[in-house]
Amino acid sequence: MDASDWVGVNRGMALDFDITDDLINCGPGVLTFINGGSVFSVSAWVLRRSTGGDGFGRLFEFGNTNSNVILNSLSNNVNLNATGGAVTVSVNSTVATNVMTHYALSVSVGVSANVYVNSTNVTASANLSSGTINIAASDLILGNRLNAQRSLDGRIADFRVYNRALSPSEIKQLYEGGPGYGLRLERKRTRFQVQGFNAGRYRRQQLIGAGVY
Repeated sequence: MDASDWVGVNRGMALDFDITDDLINCGPGVLTFINGGSVFSVSAWVLRRSTGGDGFGRLFEFGNTNSNVILNSLSNNVNLNATGGAVTVSVNSTVATNVMTHYALSVSVGVSANVYVNSTNVTASANLSSGTINIAASDLILGNRLNAQRSLDGRIADFRVYNRALSPSEIKQLYEGGPGYGLRLERKRTRFQVQGFNAGRYRRQQLIGAGVY
């Protein structure tokens, strides 16, 4: 991926992933602010053109260990899975292709796990065991998995990770605000924005700034 993969969407920018081997690997340690990996949320705007690589195109993945957190792009649907049995969520939703769609996850292991599409809770059932997910030690990968065999066929904008469980009203606010720009890792009231890339086959985004919102 290179600078030409940035495309305009509404008021912001998105990364355009093809169906071959595109991915963003933000590297290990970028998620250490998620204490223990038992409570976290994810928000992103995604356009899907198809189901992606091998019919399981990744919207995102935390790492490539036995503690992965995966959001797959399935046929007219999405699926959340945290391997190791910590969280598995079945989703009851038909998601249109070629349309920017807001996805959000709000997870508290052993308590609740919900998937939202355009601010609507589409969780059909959730398997919630106790324990934690080893997120902090994992790579954060967007639009694929580490071996590049599950590429997203589409676009990702305004990707955010939180170290708390977002409420339905907070998720609705994110949806109503529309897609923004870049990638954000949000811890309490400090916002970290990740932009830019290094030269190479895959873009690796770098932490370049912090602010308070």
